[in-house]
Amino acid sequence: TGARLWQSHTTLETPGQVSVDPNGRTVYLAGGSGRVAALDTARGTLLWESAARAEVLDSGLLPTVWFDKGALVLAASDGKLCTPDPAHPDRKPVPG
Repeated sequence: TGARLWQSHTTLETPGQVSVDPNGRTVYLAGGSGRVAALDTARGTLLWESAARAEVLDSGLLPTVWFDKGALVLAASDGKLCTPDPAHPDRKPVPG
């Protein structure tokens, strides 16, 4: 219907595009520093925010998160790719 279901706030700086997990339960978005936020799709409740993973905040590249073969993939604004673990958001991600 196009009606707003919820609105939420995070502490992410310059968030990029959002991605929804394959189960449709969680919305993920990334900030310029490579931080990732996870929000509950039903209520918009903030589930967690990760630590920074990038060194460049204003490179002109928008941070992006997406799913590939079930894995959450982050492209940070400094061009780094990594796969943060949604079950352990503060664990050091595997570089891509």
